[in-house]
Amino acid sequence: MPGRLIELAGEREIQLFTSRVLLDELTATLNKKRLITPVAATGLSADQMLLSYRRIATLVMARQREWPVSRDPDDDAVLNPQPPADHIVQRREIQLVG
Repeated sequence: MPGRLIELAGEREIQLFTSRVLLDELTATLNKKRLITPVAATGLSADQMLLSYRRIATLVMARQREWPVSRDPDDDAVLNPQPPADHIVQRREIQLVG
C-alpha cells in the first residue's frame, strides 16, 4: 500500500502531506537494521527514498492542541494536521477524518 500511494502521488492523483515529526520518524525507520535488506531491494538508499518522498509530499505544520489526542504524542502531529486531512493512512489502514 505505501508504494501504491507514493506512485499515485507521483502521478498527481492524490496529495501527500507530511510534517517534520513524520519525516524524522521515517528517517529513523528507514535506517533500522532490520530494514537494511528490504530498503536495498528497492535499488535506493534510505536517503534516496526519503528525498524522493520529500519531493512529492507537502510539508505541513501540526496545530497545537490544549490536550493530547492520543496516547503517543508523536501521533498528535498526524491526527491534527494543518490543513485538515480527508484521510490518514496509518500502517495498513485508511482512516476517514472529520
